Amino acid sequence: MKKKIFKKGAKFLVQPIGRYLLKENHRLACQYAGYYERLGINKRVIFYECRDGAGITDNPYAIFKYLLDHPDYQDFIHIWSFSDFAAAGPVIAKYRNRPNVKFVRRNSKSYLKALASSGYLINNATFQSFFSPKPGQIYINTWHGTPLKRMGFDIPGNPAHSQNVVRNFLSADYLLSPNPHTTKMYTDSYKLKGLYGGRILETGYPRIDLTIRTEARKVREELGSLGLKLDPEKKTVLYAPTWKGEDVSHVENDAEKIMEDFFVLVREAGDAYNFLLKVHPYLYGESAKLPALRNRLVPDSFDTNELLVGVDVLVTDYSSIFFDFLVTNRPILFYVPDAERYKEERGCYFKFEELPGPVFSHVRDVVKTLPQIGDLQEQYRERYEAAKQAFVLYEDGNATERIIRFIFHGETGDVKVLDHLNTGKEKILIYPGGLKDNGITSSFINLMNNLDHSRYDVSCFSGYPRSQEVLKNIAKIHPAVRLLFKPGLPLYTLPEVYRDKWIHHFGKRGRLEQKLYPHRAYKREHRRLFGRTAFDYVIDFSGYSLYWAKHLLPAEAKKKICFMHNDLLSESRKTINGKMPHYINLRGLFTVYNDFDKLVSVSKGTMELNRERLSKYAPMEKFYYVMNSIQPERIFKMEEKRPQYQMEMGGEITFIPEKDRYHFVNMGRLSPEKGQDRLIRAFANVYAKHPVSRLLILGQGPLKEELQSLIDSLGIGDAVFLLGQIEHPFPLLRRCDCFVLSSHYEGQPMVLLEAMTLGMKIIATDIVANRTVLEGGKYGLLVENSINGLEKGMLAVLERGGELASEPFDYRRYNKLAMETFYNCLREG
Repeated sequence: MKKKIFKKGAKFLVQPIGRYLLKENHRLACQYAGYYERLGINKRVIFYECRDGAGITDNPYAIFKYLLDHPDYQDFIHIWSFSDFAAAGPVIAKYRNRPNVKFVRRNSKSYLKALASSGYLINNATFQSFFSPKPGQIYINTWHGTPLKRMGFDIPGNPAHSQNVVRNFLSADYLLSPNPHTTKMYTDSYKLKGLYGGRILETGYPRIDLTIRTEARKVREELGSLGLKLDPEKKTVLYAPTWKGEDVSHVENDAEKIMEDFFVLVREAGDAYNFLLKVHPYLYGESAKLPALRNRLVPDSFDTNELLVGVDVLVTDYSSIFFDFLVTNRPILFYVPDAERYKEERGCYFKFEELPGPVFSHVRDVVKTLPQIGDLQEQYRERYEAAKQAFVLYEDGNATERIIRFIFHGETGDVKVLDHLNTGKEKILIYPGGLKDNGITSSFINLMNNLDHSRYDVSCFSGYPRSQEVLKNIAKIHPAVRLLFKPGLPLYTLPEVYRDKWIHHFGKRGRLEQKLYPHRAYKREHRRLFGRTAFDYVIDFSGYSLYWAKHLLPAEAKKKICFMHNDLLSESRKTINGKMPHYINLRGLFTVYNDFDKLVSVSKGTMELNRERLSKYAPMEKFYYVMNSIQPERIFKMEEKRPQYQMEMGGEITFIPEKDRYHFVNMGRLSPEKGQDRLIRAFANVYAKHPVSRLLILGQGPLKEELQSLIDSLGIGDAVFLLGQIEHPFPLLRRCDCFVLSSHYEGQPMVLLEAMTLGMKIIATDIVANRTVLEGGKYGLLVENSINGLEKGMLAVLERGGELASEPFDYRRYNKLAMETFYNCLREG
């Protein structure tokens, strides 16, 4: 025992400092948190980062250039982030004689200090996950183009791929938009409507000012000085494909395909044009290795919008570059060899027939088109003009000035401002739990799908979904619900990491813990995760861990609510394989119960039980109850859609109930509190008297092997079947004769409500939650909470089932009442 305690103590002491020393992401978060707390804000310093510190370009560059040259802003200091100082050499040399222009290596201490102390922060993508602007800092996210490709939650697949983008947007004071389509990207594709507390400035793009105002002669001269092959007597064709990969560490295949196509263009077009190649930053390093591209590859550091000034024909695919090029009135050719695959995997916002230029799937067709480019331009004139009206309507060369005057001086001018995006709905932030297959997840999904979304704006906050099981459940959540995730590490100093670990283990129970509780750290972390957002209600719907509660409690909300889905004192003491899996998590959570406004059980009986057993943690008036809602349409829809039984089951199981057998069915997690071991023992006695009987148990859990061994030892393997987790169990339930719930304790069992909705015969142990749901036996038979009680119940149903008929359950009326209890919980007290 002493050795075990020593090992735990050593781990407590060594792990945080070990991670700090050995893992850069831990060290960066801790160091930045320290500077965040210690450093003041210098309102005369502007910090810029472009594409993870890849260079000086895009919208941040246009803003920087304007401020640097304008006489009104000469007292500002400009700091640029660079990842590769060797590659940045020419850029640094260019500004060597500018004492107010500085450069910091990304992730260095100088970088972290600048990030934590600059008055203005400007980025065209995202800052890293540890970043959070301090109160008083102004964060301007310019983004990096009008989207042709689907963005944010519109992209198929795992919705967490944009987690840090959404987090950055919520933290920004200003988001820049060049047109209504990009504004819609923010509001709809990233679901900022109804949540974002900053301002969207829709007034054109600073970077397009560079395309309008830069002289073509200067661009050609600069390109020539960099060694690019340009004949002033020939037209210049720029091939600028986007990057379509997913893994930035393996870009070789993408680069090879682009090079192959580019050399076909060069070779087959002959010597009639200047050909330049501009690749995505992720591909530049690989492309720059090829000697054949030495005089054709545009350096990554060369600003794209300045480059466009010297281009006569643009060839591109899904890149947003073509939107910017519209201001030149020059022709655009779209080369999309992978159109169908890309539309299926990523998707686009526009049909190819709407694009302001011809679309080709073969590179040789692009070559054939070049000599007729003038005729084609006239052919696509109407589409081109329509695109200009839609996407570059604000572009007059003065967008940067309008934005600067608005942000720095509060001059509205002609800027279209979308302010706070308030929909008038009350905002709910809710943590649903791990979203694995269990009763809490079912209850949450039902609540979200029954909720009146015209009254409430809901953000679901959870961890990164790492399994198909979780992704499947996320897909069931109502589409109006916004998904927020928890990217990166918490923003704690190293001492706060230790304090957090201590609180996680012991809770906020004693005088020492009260003093150690890191309120400031948790408040800072809440701001990191949710930015400028203010919520009306925060709800820990899981109610099983201090880890998630601590992220919600710092919110300045009208009500903070913690759900209690079970007899939680019993849950905290539950033992599986000699361990108590919930003990530490629940012990810590109990100690912050009084920080919540309401502690919500899922039935009146469970509320009374929790109030009695946990009264030392919170006053009686904080205990409340909300009934679980159900989704009747989901319970019944399988029968309507798939009349054949095997189709209904989707091939998930091979067991088909036999018509001449009597089938008892149990559904729930294979866990000690569900009492399935007692049910199996009770059924063995029933089976000995009634060989026609069968027992089906649906669910997964830690006791699966133990229960299977019990079945085998009792010699009833041909009558008891563990069928595992079934995605759509209701077709199977409908073909069974009686539902049996054998639990030692419950909160408000969803499975009983579902069985009642199906009109099944029901047997349930006489515990508080079951008695409440069945209304004292109105909807099913309550039996003694023992093996003997379960046996007697099953025998009674088999031998005199007709006498045990229950009343029909009005599930519509129940669901209406259940939702009213939830709405009342929000409104009352």
